[in-house]
Amino acid sequence: KTMPLKVLVDIFSGDELISDALNLSLEYDDSIYTVVSKMINPDDVGKVDIGSSNHFGGGEEDNAPEEGVEKVNNIINNFNLEEYIGSKKDVKEIFLKRITEMRERLSDKPDRLKAWAKGGAIEGFVKKVFSNFDECRFFMGSSYGEDCDKESMPVVAFWVDEEKHTGETFHIFKDCVREVKCQ
Repeated sequence: KTMPLKVLVDIFSGDELISDALNLSLEYDDSIYTVVSKMINPDDVGKVDIGSSNHFGGGEEDNAPEEGVEKVNNIINNFNLEEYIGSKKDVKEIFLKRITEMRERLSDKPDRLKAWAKGGAIEGFVKKVFSNFDECRFFMGSSYGEDCDKESMPVVAFWVDEEKHTGETFHIFKDCVREVKCQ
């Protein structure tokens, strides 16, 4: 029996941000989900690579890059994330607002509140983000681009290993999402 797929939904906007079909890991005292993105051909979304290369008459070119095809980021594309373009001050205001809200929401969960307290894992991550602000990109869920801009907790993307990865690593605040099982 296969496990049902889980989608992580932002608690502020209700937008789907990521799914556990991707290789998620937890960092920063289990407070931040991280996932390495990759650049894909948008026409390949939904296609499954079974790794059989030429066995079924596919030809030698299976692994050859397609000429002239503009690649897209799999996470941005598949979850319709909207890039948030704002000044450092604008982004800081959103983080401060959300961190304050999360401290209130988690007041009855001391084990989780610890990560959001001053000197906690969240503060450490946010300080790292702001000390490297120009290397970071910020995203909101899909409803952000609509008429009534709903701000989620920003999803932060930056390069961790440009030699090894083909896309940025995305960082999602664990306590700012809820798991929804898909059938």
